[in-house]
Amino acid sequence: MYNEQPTPAEVHLFNDELVTYTEASQGQRLLNLLMDTIIAQYGLTYLGSFAVGWVWAAVDEENAFLYLSEGSGSAIFIALAISLVILLAYYTCCEKLFHGYTLGKLITGTKAIREDGLPLTWRNALLRTLTRWVPFEPFSALGTAPWHDTWTGTRVIKTR
Repeated sequence: MYNEQPTPAEVHLFNDELVTYTEASQGQRLLNLLMDTIIAQYGLTYLGSFAVGWVWAAVDEENAFLYLSEGSGSAIFIALAISLVILLAYYTCCEKLFHGYTLGKLITGTKAIREDGLPLTWRNALLRTLTRWVPFEPFSALGTAPWHDTWTGTRVIKTR
């Protein structure tokens, strides 16, 4: 079973300065997932879908109603596409522009960094997001580290 008490890890930066950090606990990471899911998947996706539907209806009311009517297969596809774009933008932009933080990580006092201790690059942030879409990836967190950390050379650490 996973030890809830995280152990300090050491990392050497390029200027040979030794930095010590503590990895986030499994509980903190679960809270990050729950908060970011509520914020991004439900809040932002709902608002984004509403905005797309509203703009589309303003531009082309007849076709918008045809494609976005309830029960339409195309409506489900469009909603899924909007959701994926919003999640890609949310995680990638937050983790890069806010120096490893998403809203969930900010609340729990954790952030994502590279294994060498440096801030995430755009590539790291994008790959972390894409890796989250691998089937069964959330279950990888039951081990030592989720795939979106191990496959991208990143870690989530405590900041307070």
